Amino acid sequence: MLSATGEQRASCLARTLADAGIAEVFATEVKRTQQTAEPVSREFHIETKIVAKARTADLVSELKKSDRTRVLVVGHSDTLPDIVQRLGAGSIPKFGDREYDRLIIVPMTRHKAQTPIVLRYCSLASDAGSSAETMH
Repeated sequence: MLSATGEQRASCLARTLADAGIAEVFATEVKRTQQTAEPVSREFHIETKIVAKARTADLVSELKKSDRTRVLVVGHSDTLPDIVQRLGAGSIPKFGDREYDRLIIVPMTRHKAQTPIVLRYCSLASDAGSSAETMH
């Protein structure tokens, strides 16, 4: 289950992406990823697609063949770097164990992944300190 801070961050993510035109949302079978994705899915009136954490290759295959222009993937610190790399976008900095506010944008041009853009979103007062100390 998400903590109160995690719920606030999930709502903030939905507000952050409100104008992004998200067409598909993916999350793993882990309840917290689904709870993080839920406000975005609700914002865009779409259902979150569940892909098992162990099936990263299947997710990447689906992302590559998707004709949707904007997709949100809510994953994990040990799956997102692999997804970015399998998309052909190179590598991203390693996540801290308790880092939950990183948003990675992988622009696609003619079905080819471009250099990822790494952002932070919705830092909350309780996020003060190093990213390793962040509460979810």
